[in-house]
Amino acid sequence: MIRIVTDVYYAEAERPDVWMKFPMVPASGTLTETDEHDENGWLRTVKLEFRIGKPAPCLQGNLLLEAVFCDRSRLRIGTADLPVRLKTERGSQRNVSVEWQTVLR
Repeated sequence: MIRIVTDVYYAEAERPDVWMKFPMVPASGTLTETDEHDENGWLRTVKLEFRIGKPAPCLQGNLLLEAVFCDRSRLRIGTADLPVRLKTERGSQRNVSVEWQTVLR
């Protein structure tokens, strides 16, 4: 399922109570969730991609993310035990992406 992401917030894994908003390019965010089963059980893979128009202060390090969708629902990506790391590509805009996996219970 692909969902339109309107905003992305981040917190450093070491400071999970301080959230900041990425300077996203409007209508540039997408999120895909894939569930698959293997011999160990169910695994969910979350792929988030968005663009930012100017450098953001926190593109490196261990992060927690929160994606906000056009219907105002939200999804947290990453945990204190299993934070995410961003992949960035530089061009006229910065492309930011992350892939995160978690076990479904």
